[in-house]
Amino acid sequence: MKLEMTYPTGVTNTFLHLMKIPMIMDNDREALQLALMCCPEAEDHDNMKMIRIPNTAHIGVIEISEGMLPLVENNPNFEILTEPYELNFDENGNLF
Repeated sequence: MKLEMTYPTGVTNTFLHLMKIPMIMDNDREALQLALMCCPEAEDHDNMKMIRIPNTAHIGVIEISEGMLPLVENNPNFEILTEPYELNFDENGNLF
């Protein structure tokens, strides 16, 4: 059975949480595109809120989208270390 044949229904109605078979994308870029396509708030790219962590055991340094900046700029629990930048994908579409 080709799993991707079961995806269109879940993706079109954005009910990924109701699907019984997990969706598996070929790479990180496709996984992010799918996730963002199913988040209605993500349509506004300038205010999209996304957080990237190395893993749940290491959250000392996190990456946030530009839409998250207003939430952390005046929060004493956060320190902004860099200017905003594009996510870097390798030739296979996976994040560095």
